[in-house]
Amino acid sequence: MAASEFSTLPTAPPPETAEPAWEEEAANLPPRRRPSRFTIGAVLLGLAVLAAVLVWRYRNAQQTPIAQFAKLERGSIEANISATGACNAVVTVQVGSQVSGNIMELLADFNTEVKSGQLIARIDPQVFQARVNHARAGLESAQASVVNARAQVNRARAQIESDMATLDNQNAAAAKARAAVVEAERRLARRLELFERGILSPEDRDTAQANYDQAVAQMRASVAQVDGARHMVQSAEAERRVAETQLSL
Repeated sequence: MAASEFSTLPTAPPPETAEPAWEEEAANLPPRRRPSRFTIGAVLLGLAVLAAVLVWRYRNAQQTPIAQFAKLERGSIEANISATGACNAVVTVQVGSQVSGNIMELLADFNTEVKSGQLIARIDPQVFQARVNHARAGLESAQASVVNARAQVNRARAQIESDMATLDNQNAAAAKARAAVVEAERRLARRLELFERGILSPEDRDTAQANYDQAVAQMRASVAQVDGARHMVQSAEAERRVAETQLSL
């Protein structure tokens, strides 16, 4: 009878299953970001460094300090400094020459120790020796020109002295010719007076006139020679001045 009662009783619908509250809150939260590779690597690196420090401290804690004893002695202390770089000189001197040319011999190079006055290089002297020879030849030519100019000056001076002597002789001859003219003129006047008186013949008068004319011509020739000698003196003085000018140059 109970089985029939259970079969005849109406069955109630199953209760609806309600979702939990924490699942609703989780659904409303934003999605969680996954850690990046850089963050993971940094964490692992920090752990590795921490482990290395712990291992190093553990090993050092187990080592026993070793003490060494030595006898006290007096000695010198050496201080060594090691460094890298380029060495520069305290004083740098620029070495050069006043003339340019081909280097024939090099007696010093880089890092060579030299002293003051030491020969470090020799320039080929052929070009400069040729210039010296040319200049010496010019000097010898100039000296020869000076000697020649001095000789010309001396020759001009000697010529002046000779011409002056000739001028003096010509002046003496001219004075003698003038005296002869005066004497011939006096004799001619006396002959003319005697001729007018009838004492002197015409031949004697003509002879006196001829002597007078000859004396006058001789005087004129002497005067001309004096002028010529004077011009020669002037020409010799001009040559002397030219020679002295060339000598002064």
